[in-house]
Amino acid sequence: MFKPGDMVMYGSHGVCCVTDVREETFGPVCRTYYVLQPKKDARSTFYCPVTQEARLRALLTKEEVTRLIREMPLTDTLWEEDDLARRDRFSALLKSGDHTEVVRLIKTLYHQRRLRAEQGKKLYLADERILQEAERLLHEEIAYVMEIPPDEVVAYIEETLG
Repeated sequence: MFKPGDMVMYGSHGVCCVTDVREETFGPVCRTYYVLQPKKDARSTFYCPVTQEARLRALLTKEEVTRLIREMPLTDTLWEEDDLARRDRFSALLKSGDHTEVVRLIKTLYHQRRLRAEQGKKLYLADERILQEAERLLHEEIAYVMEIPPDEVVAYIEETLG
């Protein structure tokens, strides 16, 4: 169970601080909720039922970030030819908050972008949006954990990969 002050990843919302754990009544049901404040928007607040804790995960450690980056070249891709199936699968991966799958998603979309560029085409708009969201989530977590500005994450990844 998370406690106030813990930093977590909350699905596709990104890095959040648990500001409180309390009983709230929304509609007819009273439950215990994590009160979350996203790092990117201190004016927002999310309420995540404690019973849905699986949607939250602890942030990676510095060692885990380094290992994740070093394993990026070994990550497989997961392209799906059917547009609707791909969109659904990629959206589900983003919502899962699984950092390994987010890296896999980014690698897949970079690969597809490169293949389409060779054909004189661009990445499909839906895929481009998913790529941007996946990069935002990954970069936000790496920046927070490694204590670097978000715009330096790509350079940090390249430096770590050598």
